[in-house]
Amino acid sequence: MKTKKIIVFLLIIFIFQILSSCSINNSHNNELEFIKQIENLPATMRSSYIQVFNMHELIETTKPNFIIKGKIISRGESDVIDPFFNKYTKEDLYSDDLETARTAYGLIGTPYEIEITDIYHGNINKIGDIIPFNAPYGIIDDFGKRKEDHPILEVGEEYILFLRGDSLWGVLTYYLSFKLAGALKLDNENGIFSLYNDSYMFIFSKYECNTEKLLDDLKELIKNNNYTTEIEYAGKIE
Repeated sequence: MKTKKIIVFLLIIFIFQILSSCSINNSHNNELEFIKQIENLPATMRSSYIQVFNMHELIETTKPNFIIKGKIISRGESDVIDPFFNKYTKEDLYSDDLETARTAYGLIGTPYEIEITDIYHGNINKIGDIIPFNAPYGIIDDFGKRKEDHPILEVGEEYILFLRGDSLWGVLTYYLSFKLAGALKLDNENGIFSLYNDSYMFIFSKYECNTEKLLDDLKELIKNNNYTTEIEYAGKIE
C-alpha cells in the first residue's frame, strides 16, 4: 500500500511538471507571436529625431527623470489606453465619428509591468517595486498600431531604461525619454546586445556591449552633472 501511494504521488508530480512545462511553452510562443505581429505592422506614427552623439547629450537633451534597470515581468492585452480622461474605449475604434475613431486609434497601447532591479537616477520607488508602463503599440481585432522605432519590449528580459515620469491630472505615467535610444536590452553573457536603432548605435558603440563599462560611465555622469529629476505636473492633483 505504501509503495502504491509513493507511485501515485510521483505520478501526480510528473503530470504537474508536464502541465507546467506546456503552460510555459505556450506563454513563450504567445509572446513570440505577439512580437512578430507588431514587427510586421507598418509604422503608422513617426518618432522625433534629434542630434545626440554621446550618453551625456542623450541625458541632457531628452531629460529622463528616472534611469533604472528593469525586468519586464508581464504584458497585458492591447487596449485603448486613456488614463487621463477615461473617455475613450476600444469600442470607439468602430465609431461613425471619424475624429472619435482617430483619437481612439491613437490611444492604442499595450500595458506592461516592470520590476525595478536597480536605480541609477531619480526618486522612483525602490528596488523590487513594480511600475506600470504603456507601450505605444498594440493589436486590437483588425486594428494594429506601431510607433516607428519604439522598441518592442519582451517579457522576461532586462533593460536599462531612460524614463520620464510625468503626472497629468494626478496620474503618473512612465514612458521612454527618447524612443530611439531609451531601452537597452541586456544579456548576462553578452552585455548590451540589442541596440534597436542603427542611427543611434554610435552613442553606445564605444562600450562594445560591455554593460559594466557603460554603467560605470553612467554613474560617473550622474555624479558629476546636475541632471533634472523634476516631474512635470498638469491639471488637478488628487
